[in-house]
Amino acid sequence: MYFKRLHNIGREKFLQIHSLLTNGFLSNFHYLCYLKAFRTGVFLSFLPSITTGCSESVIPLQTSCRQTMLLTTPHTVQTAWNTLDILVFENDRLRRLDSYQRFEEFTEGFLAPASTGGDKIFFLCTNSQLDRYDWAGICSYSSLQKIFFDLEKEDREKPVMTGELRATAGEDVNTITMTPLTCEVKIERLSCDFSGTPYKNEVIRNVRAYLTNVNSSYPLLAVSSAGTHRLINAGMYNPSDAETFCDRSMVMQEMTSELGETETKMTSPFLCYPNTGDRSRSTRLVIEGLIGKETYFWPIEVGESNGVERNNCYTYEILIRRKGSSDPDCLIEPTAIDYRLKIKPWTEKEEYQVTF
Repeated sequence: MYFKRLHNIGREKFLQIHSLLTNGFLSNFHYLCYLKAFRTGVFLSFLPSITTGCSESVIPLQTSCRQTMLLTTPHTVQTAWNTLDILVFENDRLRRLDSYQRFEEFTEGFLAPASTGGDKIFFLCTNSQLDRYDWAGICSYSSLQKIFFDLEKEDREKPVMTGELRATAGEDVNTITMTPLTCEVKIERLSCDFSGTPYKNEVIRNVRAYLTNVNSSYPLLAVSSAGTHRLINAGMYNPSDAETFCDRSMVMQEMTSELGETETKMTSPFLCYPNTGDRSRSTRLVIEGLIGKETYFWPIEVGESNGVERNNCYTYEILIRRKGSSDPDCLIEPTAIDYRLKIKPWTEKEEYQVTF
């Protein structure tokens, strides 16, 4: 059951242990070896709030139960949850791994992850970019600091989410709050008004919007001061960076029509990892387009002085009033653009319950 034993056993034994964790006790030998852990085990039952998008979810955690819970999930959950990894650590000075289990493709069935008794740290991760055996190197809570996820591998419908809880086995039900690693940047309204200028009748053509200075690598065990680890679109839009994404619209989108006084919006929000480090490398939202034969840029620092923080939604209403900059990494004069920024937690419009 414990990864710390993997140094002394072969791959065959390793596979037996994982088979045990996912499929139950397969033989009398397994039953005798793990009976004690099963008797003193903790059982997790999940009641996440799921929506049509992705956001913070609250999961009740039951640390003691006399019988295995039956978990049923509505079809809508499949769009937001794919895998769930549960790592239980001792809540002491060493914080060694106590047990690990993965659930894949939430459907109706029995869940009975177990650990030994005592004070524990329950760490949960949904939609991990790791497979089951990639977790084998995690032997303590501090080992989680070695794991970084990549923005290019994120899925809008199934984002990586994490949460943790410190509890004592045998206590009443507690809750774990699951939050995505990513942030969301929306353009709710976008238009231009050049009245009072020599080019008052102009429109902006070939319009596209994108994020620059995007932090594309983020630690699983994230802290507020995690900083920037790998930038893409550094200082400008880089097509080769966007090509690494399965969904390029996460960092760049194009408008099919000209931009004038009629308000429009981008079809989907942008996604990025938190970036609260050096302001010279702060994440920026850039509007790019042609006025006449010249290309102009209207960069906006996302989140302004606080930078981009995890699980926040940054919603912009933008009105362009003057020609922009010739440099996408140079902030423009305040008179060139009016914008309204709304910052709020990335929440869901509609909730679905998982029942058990």
